[in-house]
Amino acid sequence: MTSPNPNAVGSGARRERGERQAAAIDLLDRPAVHLAEDPMAFRRIRMHLGELRQWFDRRCRWPLLATRELIRLVKIPAWTRVGHGLPDLQHPLDYELFTWVLWYAAGDHSEQFLLSELVVEIEARANAAAGERHVDFDDYVHRQAMVRALRAHERLGTLRRIDGDPNAWMNRGEGGNGLYEFGPLAYRWLVSLRREGLERLLARDDPATEVAVETDLPPRVRLYRGLLLDPAVYRADDPEAFRLLLDRHERRRIADELYDLTGWELEVTGAYASLVRPNGSAGRHGELFPARRARTDLVLLICTAVHEAVNGSEDVEAPGGFGRSAPAKGIGAAWRCGEPDNQGCVVLTEAQLERLVVALADRYRTYWGTTLGGHSTAALLREVLEEMRTWDLLRGPDAHGCYRILPLASRFRGQYAEEPAEPEDLGREPADPSGGGRP
Repeated sequence: MTSPNPNAVGSGARRERGERQAAAIDLLDRPAVHLAEDPMAFRRIRMHLGELRQWFDRRCRWPLLATRELIRLVKIPAWTRVGHGLPDLQHPLDYELFTWVLWYAAGDHSEQFLLSELVVEIEARANAAAGERHVDFDDYVHRQAMVRALRAHERLGTLRRIDGDPNAWMNRGEGGNGLYEFGPLAYRWLVSLRREGLERLLARDDPATEVAVETDLPPRVRLYRGLLLDPAVYRADDPEAFRLLLDRHERRRIADELYDLTGWELEVTGAYASLVRPNGSAGRHGELFPARRARTDLVLLICTAVHEAVNGSEDVEAPGGFGRSAPAKGIGAAWRCGEPDNQGCVVLTEAQLERLVVALADRYRTYWGTTLGGHSTAALLREVLEEMRTWDLLRGPDAHGCYRILPLASRFRGQYAEEPAEPEDLGREPADPSGGGRP
């Protein structure tokens, strides 16, 4: 009889832990895991289903649903925020039509159906509920919204397109009467929002204001939900939950639990806490910041410029410090900002933010390719506001027309090569973050 090899035992435990972490990340990054689409991930989650179900129930109060064909973690936020929206959807009507598609799924539509059948029923039911011509698919803008809703459902897997092109339907061209069927996730898409919360959400002045989704959630549950769903948990937003992290022993316990679940490190400062995950750990699922798109480059440049201005860099003429050997002369003289407030936020007027966008565009526009590089100042500013709100790096405007750059923005930097890309290479490489990963 031979004695067990301790190294083999340790290797097996590490492998099992890695499998469990991969299963947890699959649940966190995806709307659902389908057996037909990713059998390896599905079986990996099944192997650790009991342990994961218990973890998410105790820490987050999230149900973990499992059937023979799909597994879904129902990730309910403690608060609504802009970044919780779907990237395909841009306007309130998009979300309304997205929901009407789910209503249609709740009927007797287990078989394939035509797009023409879907839109006729949605238009009739929506107008019966909200008034004549509330939804009018003779209106091109309404057809655009419907196509965005369909695309969002296709991306989530709640809807499958068998044939046809929704853009052809939108443009009233041939071949537009697409053939669709619902995926299994369509019948398990749960929404739990109180009417009072929705009314406050619709009436808010600040588009980044947070509204509680559930009442009487314990601080610890709110903290775990925020850390797992949001770019950061800000002390000013929820002082009661953040107080748990101020106790050294509690902070270590929470950090260990989250690392054991995901392999992600907990970063805690006096103003915010966030989970930092390695680049690429999400694979093709989920989205990490900084993303590989030009407007994220501009956000990185702004984060760096604000950091340099606040910290009084020696190279103040080059906001963002993009290469001391080739400073961006004149930008520093064109733009300044004040000290952070008592919450660690840098307050900017719209005019200040616009001047910074203009200065950076003048210096770096040739790096952004033909799409973003051709934008007007107003369009660039809209792109910046949308991207920074999505990642919870900015709030506002407030009643005075001011924006707050949130303290998480201070951990990001961007840097370009000394020379811009040649015209034929304007597909571009993104700005290099100094930290990387998801906030």
